[in-house]
Amino acid sequence: MWSGPFAGLPVSEDAVLCALLGTYELEIHPWFVDEISRGFARVVVVGAADGYEVAGFLRCVPGADAVAFEADPDMQKRLSDMVTRSGLGTRVRVEGFATAEALARATADVEGRVLVLIDVDGGEDTLTGVDAFAALEHATVIIETHDIFVPGIHAAVRGNLAASHLLEEVTSRPRTIADLPSGAFPLLRHLIPGPLAHALDERRPGPQRWIRARPR
Repeated sequence: MWSGPFAGLPVSEDAVLCALLGTYELEIHPWFVDEISRGFARVVVVGAADGYEVAGFLRCVPGADAVAFEADPDMQKRLSDMVTRSGLGTRVRVEGFATAEALARATADVEGRVLVLIDVDGGEDTLTGVDAFAALEHATVIIETHDIFVPGIHAAVRGNLAASHLLEEVTSRPRTIADLPSGAFPLLRHLIPGPLAHALDERRPGPQRWIRARPR
């Protein structure tokens, strides 16, 4: 990975350009940098996919461990491969489908600060609602919400967490040539800036929003 909070992280051979360059989801990079600077004892990633966030955070916070939830068997294999390539096998526990009860277990058996990332394509309400309150009450949570799949889910998540957490949010934006990391494609960035900026686009079906919730 060329740039971003996880610069230097090994990525899979079939990674898209924005992942290789480190610009994927750059809107929440400032949150990642802030959480790394604060430190944490455990990162819990729900919807871990190929594991880049798991590996990236653990490389940046050497004393932490991780619990990674991923329900898809093929993605679980890619997640395990990422953990192995990054030399993090002893620090990561991989689990399958995340329930509120499983999330509570993942955040309970640790002393120190916990960071939780949730990206579950519409299931955010279940994992932030009353059944998950004990799991998240003292954790910092970064959630990708998916109104495109479940209309109103963003507002529901905010409502679930507003009493216990301080909330902030950010919305996706189009990519420009200024988002290309310094030093990448030095000639092409001047010859074909438009196509390069388009290549950084994440091809989302609509605007994407994220919430960061920090305990009050």
